[in-house]
Amino acid sequence: YRIPGLWDSVLDGCTGILTQANPEAMATATLELLADSERWSRLSTAATARAEAYSWGAVAARWLAVLNQGRPGMRCTVPETTSLAEGIP
Repeated sequence: YRIPGLWDSVLDGCTGILTQANPEAMATATLELLADSERWSRLSTAATARAEAYSWGAVAARWLAVLNQGRPGMRCTVPETTSLAEGIP
């Protein structure tokens, strides 16, 4: 649906389709997409690539970059052996 949160994460027509917030609009968009395999493939590929930018590793790297800008002379790092599943020290 074309609502806050989703319109920030879904790029309408590029990584997905945003519709009016009602079941009829969603059903129409779904049927149109199912009938167009080339568009389905293009949107799916773009959505997968966009989602990879939001992996835990990518988000942690961006946070570290922000933290390192605010503390001149101090560097935050994540040891190579640290798993993000274990948490960031």
